[in-house]
Amino acid sequence: MSGRSRAIDILRAVAVLLVIGMHTAPCPPETPVFLKTLVAWLTTGGWVGVDLFFVLSGFLVSGLLFREHREHGSISFRRFFIRRGLKIYPAFWVFIGTTVLLRLLRHSEIPLPKLLAELFFVQNYAPGLWTHTWSLAVEEHFYLLLPLCLILLGRCNSSSRDPFRPICALFAILAGLCLALRVAHAHWHPVFTHLTHHFPTHLRIDSLFFGVVLSYFFHCHPVPFARFVQRYRTPMILLGAALLSPAFIFRHSSTPFIYTFGFSLFYIGSGLILAGSLAREVHDNWLTRALSFIGAHSYSIYLWHTFIAHDGATVLKRVLGAHWNWYIYAGAYWTGAILFGVLMSLLVEYPFLRLRDRFFHSRASQGFGAPTPPRG
Repeated sequence: MSGRSRAIDILRAVAVLLVIGMHTAPCPPETPVFLKTLVAWLTTGGWVGVDLFFVLSGFLVSGLLFREHREHGSISFRRFFIRRGLKIYPAFWVFIGTTVLLRLLRHSEIPLPKLLAELFFVQNYAPGLWTHTWSLAVEEHFYLLLPLCLILLGRCNSSSRDPFRPICALFAILAGLCLALRVAHAHWHPVFTHLTHHFPTHLRIDSLFFGVVLSYFFHCHPVPFARFVQRYRTPMILLGAALLSPAFIFRHSSTPFIYTFGFSLFYIGSGLILAGSLAREVHDNWLTRALSFIGAHSYSIYLWHTFIAHDGATVLKRVLGAHWNWYIYAGAYWTGAILFGVLMSLLVEYPFLRLRDRFFHSRASQGFGAPTPPRG
């Protein structure tokens, strides 16, 4: 909870705001052209914020493990998984518990298979209670595979000065395999569905491991990495944004290129933006403080934003009646998603993080853990 990177928190904020934008209801016909275009742009491509989240997660989580190995010569899978669990599970269980409770109060059906899919983090292979929690399943599977992979590399190359060097070759193999599987799925299942083309871990986990590769260079070869990103930081950010742009132009459900080769472009673009951002100085002003605040609470905001979009909007519409319109909805949705997410973060997520840091302190050094890129 300490030693946060403001640049990374800002990227988290961008990612979660894109996802919030994706779930915004379309504008009515009389809406000004600029606003209608902006909302259409967000609803078309805002989902790419999840790809940015994936790269950030891979970068940050693997960085903890790289630092732990550097400082102790080993990685504790048990401590890692307990710490990850105390980060992810309490907030998620409260979210799912609230969902079940509200459905019981409304006398709505609670399909047991969907509930079990959520609880066992397989909602990216079988339908769950919510459509947005699939990304948590992908990350959960990544949290199981990553430490095992790094522990194995550390033990097999214990005499090497650079035991994690094979991570680049392993990523190249994984990236090629995931891309081949995406192309095969597009061929075998010509009709797009999220469960077959968008959600499965074996089609998306390369995004997280690209973050691991960036983290490897950041932590294990910090000086050459810092020099490179410092020199090319602006072109990297611009190229990264350009690589993300097809998501905002083409509907991914009707464009096979987007859910095959496009997914590769999107994690590369996200990684370039991340690397370039690490080399840029973040000025302290109201905007960067606001964005970093949102980013610091982005997990709970992401969890609850669809709850606000559906249940919150329904309640507000009943209360306002004839005074209800799209502008009130949009303002209430965006404001409510952020504020309610922050509230739940403060009530659930952060208290458990404090308990985690008290009883299961990290074996890695506090802070961001790498030299500051050279200036000039």
